[in-house]
Amino acid sequence: MARLTFIRHAPNRKKRLGRYWRRPKGGDSKLRLRVRGHGLSVSIGYRRKGSERGMLRNGLRERRIETMRDVNLLNIKTEAAVLSSTLGLKQKAELAKALAAKGAVIMNMKDPKGFLARMEQQIAARKHERESEKKGKESLKEAEKAEARKSAVSEKKEQLSEDELAKKVEEEEKIRKKEYEKVLTKRT
Repeated sequence: MARLTFIRHAPNRKKRLGRYWRRPKGGDSKLRLRVRGHGLSVSIGYRRKGSERGMLRNGLRERRIETMRDVNLLNIKTEAAVLSSTLGLKQKAELAKALAAKGAVIMNMKDPKGFLARMEQQIAARKHERESEKKGKESLKEAEKAEARKSAVSEKKEQLSEDELAKKVEEEEKIRKKEYEKVLTKRT
């Protein structure tokens, strides 16, 4: 039996009214009174067989997938997979890859192969970014170490140059004293 669609009363009269079912509540509503020619009203007599209930339009039943165990329990002949919305990207990619390998229908993913390709690109880009950050941090550390070495060497040079300057000053003072003594000795 084809699946019936129940439409609310007069959805074409106002743009804001959708074509989804709403129970008619008007006192003179012909749909509520079940007058012929005014549309079908929902009632228990239209219920589907127990074997058909809960099936999707493609003839499969939904099964929520959260772990690899759920993937292994999935019967691809009678069930369609619906990936949980609480999954992270890595886990979603793993489960999608396993489901694609199994040949299962994934209801909430339009193109599983395209999704997997995009995810691999994103993961590779993130990995490259992290590596470049690590290299940047390492190069910064190396630069800091080199700077510290240079500053230590320059400090030593400054100390050496200060010592040399002190020696030169002492030598000049000795020379001046000798000259001064010579001058004193000549006068006498």
